[in-house]
Amino acid sequence: MWGHPIDRGNTPTQGLDPVLGYVTPSGYFSPFRAFDKETIMATILLDVQDESLLTQIKKACQLLKGVASVKVQRKPKAKNEDITKTAGYKEAMDDIKHGRVYTYDSVDQLFEELGIKVR
Repeated sequence: MWGHPIDRGNTPTQGLDPVLGYVTPSGYFSPFRAFDKETIMATILLDVQDESLLTQIKKACQLLKGVASVKVQRKPKAKNEDITKTAGYKEAMDDIKHGRVYTYDSVDQLFEELGIKVR
């Protein structure tokens, strides 16, 4: 059981608690990680495109020998930025300014203009 400064009922064991911090060999809790040969770990990063697989991948990684912890870091959601500041908006406004905008009365007229034959 990991030691916690509030948990006085259990004797802490030595090691790194991934949430709380480091428990020293004498049993004292420290929020700072001790960097020695035994606590240095390697890190593997996985980019997962299908978020529905995250739970299964996390469970599979936890089953691997020597894996101390598995953390999932989701990509932050896009901020609601002002669309008028984006490159696409500026390009569209430049197209309008220079007359590079075309209108069509129907999709058929557009396809005909582009040389696309529809049945």
